[in-house]
Amino acid sequence: MGNCLQNQEPAGETVSGSSTGNPVASEAKADAVLAFSSVAEYLADKTTVHIKGFGSGMPPVYHADALAGIKSYDVVVWDGDPLEDGGFTELVPQYLAANPTGVALAFKLSTSVSKFLDSWSKTTTAYPGRVRVVPVELPMDAISVGITAEVVAADCEGMPEFFTLGRTAIRATGSKTVVSLGGGGISAREAKAGLRDDGTAWTVFAVGRGRKEEKASLCDFVLSQAAGLEDGGLLTLVRGKDPKEGDAFYGTG
Repeated sequence: MGNCLQNQEPAGETVSGSSTGNPVASEAKADAVLAFSSVAEYLADKTTVHIKGFGSGMPPVYHADALAGIKSYDVVVWDGDPLEDGGFTELVPQYLAANPTGVALAFKLSTSVSKFLDSWSKTTTAYPGRVRVVPVELPMDAISVGITAEVVAADCEGMPEFFTLGRTAIRATGSKTVVSLGGGGISAREAKAGLRDDGTAWTVFAVGRGRKEEKASLCDFVLSQAAGLEDGGLLTLVRGKDPKEGDAFYGTG
């Protein structure tokens, strides 16, 4: 069992560092950063929804459905994953286009913020001032939002920082709504923790990523909870559009 409250090793990155050397670009990067301590105040009068899912390989069979579920929220939040074809992050620019006042807010380990800003530069240019990033310091910020016990108890399969980052982000925003396009084992653990501790509602679309899941996935978790009537009505599994939706499950689905 890994320790999900690992200390981060400093990587020497700075938010203002830019490979282009463009002072305007550097200033835009600095303006995109929202301090972790300012998140509650920033979101005080805003509605929020978190998005999660597979990073790539999915057919776009549920993108329109997921977008319909998130586009009315003031802020869409994700864990700073890159923009990839066939990934759930395709929802970010779609949301920004559909909601002209909406903001996309990423939570990212502080050592990777500059890399995040570089990778999302086309989107930040297309939607100026509407893509923000929150640098997260672990373990300090995880401890500050009170997830120490659940993080220590989680079996993070060698990737503790992803579980910790996701749960820290949900606690920091106070959101009670998650929309997920597929999702792996880490997302399943997040859903389990949120269901138990926060009363967070998850809508999960059963879509594969081009291969059969080799370990229990988020879809497996939602299906098992529904079968046992243990979800309290907070978990919704949407099925029927992906001809290969069975790939989204480790089990038979």
